[in-house]
Amino acid sequence: MSPSGPMCRGLRIAPPVPDLPTRGGRGWLAMAKGPSPQRPPLTLVRKNSSWSPAARRRKVGQQAGTTGSSLSEEEAIRVAGFSERFSTLTYQAVRAGTLGLQKSSVRSPIARVVPGDAWDDLRPARPMDFVGRDDLIQDVLSFINQVKDGQTSTRTFAVQGPSGWGKSSLVLKLADIVSSGRRISNCSLTAVDSRSATSATFVTGALRLAFTDAATAGFIPASSSYDIGSLSHPLDSPDLLTAAALLAEREAVIVLIFDQFEELFTKEALFETFNAIRDLSMDLDSRQISFVLGFAWKTDVSLPQQHPAYHLWHSLADRRRDFRLRQFGGPDISKVIAHAQRQIGVQLIPALRTRLIEQCQGYPWLLKKLLVHVAKSLKPTSSQYALLERELDVESLFKEDLAGLKPEQIRCLKYVAEKAPAYVGEVEDLFNADLTNSLLSKRLLVRSGLNYVIYWDIFRDYLTHGRAPQIPWARTFQRDPRSAVRAVQLVVQDGTTSTRRLSETVGGSERGWVNVMSDLVALQVVDRIAEDSYQLASHIRSTSPAELAEHIHTQLARHVICRELALVDRDSIVTNEDLANIVEKTRPATRLSTQVIHQYAMNLKRWLLFSGHLEERGAFLYRPIGRGAQMGVVKGRRTKAIRFLGSATPDSLMGLLKHLWVARKSGVREADLLQRGMRNAIYDAVLCNLSIVPKTGIFRWQDISANREDLKPLRSEKFSANRVR
Repeated sequence: MSPSGPMCRGLRIAPPVPDLPTRGGRGWLAMAKGPSPQRPPLTLVRKNSSWSPAARRRKVGQQAGTTGSSLSEEEAIRVAGFSERFSTLTYQAVRAGTLGLQKSSVRSPIARVVPGDAWDDLRPARPMDFVGRDDLIQDVLSFINQVKDGQTSTRTFAVQGPSGWGKSSLVLKLADIVSSGRRISNCSLTAVDSRSATSATFVTGALRLAFTDAATAGFIPASSSYDIGSLSHPLDSPDLLTAAALLAEREAVIVLIFDQFEELFTKEALFETFNAIRDLSMDLDSRQISFVLGFAWKTDVSLPQQHPAYHLWHSLADRRRDFRLRQFGGPDISKVIAHAQRQIGVQLIPALRTRLIEQCQGYPWLLKKLLVHVAKSLKPTSSQYALLERELDVESLFKEDLAGLKPEQIRCLKYVAEKAPAYVGEVEDLFNADLTNSLLSKRLLVRSGLNYVIYWDIFRDYLTHGRAPQIPWARTFQRDPRSAVRAVQLVVQDGTTSTRRLSETVGGSERGWVNVMSDLVALQVVDRIAEDSYQLASHIRSTSPAELAEHIHTQLARHVICRELALVDRDSIVTNEDLANIVEKTRPATRLSTQVIHQYAMNLKRWLLFSGHLEERGAFLYRPIGRGAQMGVVKGRRTKAIRFLGSATPDSLMGLLKHLWVARKSGVREADLLQRGMRNAIYDAVLCNLSIVPKTGIFRWQDISANREDLKPLRSEKFSANRVR
């Protein structure tokens, strides 16, 4: 950005210094030094060619600190325009020779990874609240043991997963297990928050903290200060070399984990940190000391190939062991819900538990957010049924976080979200301390070292981009539309109804009608107002099958199945096998048998036909161009066969069969047949069980004496032949 007004406090320029480069050719090199880490005075020196990090420190120390001359305010502002990192500095005149580059005695703070204060705190979970991930924890601990026992030469690992999948919580759980001596012995684990970094010295500071923690645990002497003299070769420090020898002698290991590691890539001023990390990793591999370097890495971060961090991360790929977090499965979800029930002190009704499982979609962050919402909602009222009336979405939950905040507080949150990590000094210069303290108390803002960050990456993205993650709906429907329409008719007739009343009036078991009403509640057609008591939703104006189908069409548009069907071309065939594959694909967190998957697919198929998302044409299923022809049509699970009336002329049917016979080896594309006007002939041929088999949009001739199993799918459903096209 182009600076304006007084800026660049403490900038001065030195005469040309030979062999001093910066990234991208000739330019200026900024060196930080001063009393405040938030707003350091800067010395700018000229450069022109390549040099080593050690030479850089020597030459700047020898020349820039002694022969530099102060910039005028006009020159300082012009120079500050070369890099956006200077945009927040203000100008202050400095006498030549007074601003040296001596080593500062002030060390930047290294923030540890800290948990939330309670189970419903959306910051990383307390170890006591952490459940699941048992297999992943065991894999990481086994790797650390291999390092300690000398069974592997790898010294670096990464825990990888998307935002909100519990990487920070896992790191805290590992630290708790290690500190207690459970499942692993002679190990010290230090986890630092990378968002607290303000310079490349963050790496050496974290390294010093890890050795200090090991000393506190009694694995190495506590008398040493563990000073580090070299950023590029920190393990050259005599204190660290002595400690490394003792670790090997005592068969102990130190683990240092950089949490939120990708946050180091958001600030240009921290680019030098990449080199420090790479040098440390290579040094550990070379020396093979009993020290493990770990990273918690967000996989949904996007880095362009020209970004320095892209090359760093991929260059370390063959030097590290990767552990990937998976979506929550059924057992993990059940454990989390059970723990939340104990914390809330309320047993959730089965319908609400099912709703939470359906809506969280295997995403740990969403499950926790939903459970926190449930806990807050249950405080003013003892009724759980109100929570089932409407589908919860992520955006509405984020809007709850912002409800009641003043415009200035929201502006502060958005500023931190855009700048994150944002220096405390910068934020408090623009917004007063009372305002930031209020956001800290609401747990929307978090302080990490000298930086402010948003409490949650996903909420930060919402503040920055104004949109929440899209979580498709994945409900499994239990019954068919015919039963649902009959239930709605009875609700309208009686005003309110119950599953017992439905069972007595229409027939069937009460349990079966519980499933029907659960489907209608999920589709927002009826509301559950009490135990086994339902009424029509207030926004439903008409209960005719056609109007209900239109409403359900809108509801199902956000279903995960419809999202997948949107990838299929309009007017193309969708097979039962396609539907089953989609069901299996969209339920990765559960293991279902082939029979159950087929049942789910067929139930969804009936709802998709009723709502117009699919269309039946003879024995084939299509994704229609508009609404399907069966939209709003109520029919049972099985339809009796009726007389064949024929849609095409006999000549057209014979022409189709001859055409398929001639091309029997290669087959004929369905689009080509339709272009020849053979649509009705295709319907008649399929209905008559003649010898054509559609596969992936291609019609092939099948000898009538060949394996009849190939023709079973064609006869699996009956075609309403009295529908002439």
